[in-house]
Amino acid sequence: MKKLILPILLTMFAASGCTTMVANDYPVYLTKNQGNVSVPSMKKVASYTITNQTMNHSFKVKSFMAGAANAWIVEVGEMLDMTLKTPDYSPAFSQNSKSLRVKFDLESYEFKNFQTYLSLNVKVTDGGKELLSKTYSTIGKNQSGKVVMGGAFAMKNAVQQSTKFAIDDILSQLLNDMKNKNIAIVKFIPSFS
Repeated sequence: MKKLILPILLTMFAASGCTTMVANDYPVYLTKNQGNVSVPSMKKVASYTITNQTMNHSFKVKSFMAGAANAWIVEVGEMLDMTLKTPDYSPAFSQNSKSLRVKFDLESYEFKNFQTYLSLNVKVTDGGKELLSKTYSTIGKNQSGKVVMGGAFAMKNAVQQSTKFAIDDILSQLLNDMKNKNIAIVKFIPSFS
């Protein structure tokens, strides 16, 4: 009987897992990772909205490397909203502009192969006139080394970091397109790392 206790306990431990909401401490991650982007000066601050479908979307990440019984829930709409409210992006985006509006709508989000795959449809309007409508797609920076070395303890940060890189890349593409179409931008100096 004693010989069975240890295998039973190990099986129970291996089968139990944790569910982590990745967005819960994303503001802490953002605070520690400010200043990695340069946002252009704007003639007008763009008001942004994020569709309800995007805000309500969640994606469950499972990884054998980081513990097969564990799950990380990614709420990409919340993470996008928090990113846009950081000091890095708040000079360009608010929720109070009267005419210049940017609408973000999630096309797809996945975290697989240790990196984020993100597509957002973005519409820019000014006074009701559509100036830009485009779907931006990108792949976040691969975090395999972090997950292999840190396992479950590093997975949340890996998801946060790859997702942030993807969001930054899409916002960089958007701001470049706005610059090229002379939409409210005075200057733009990209400095994404």
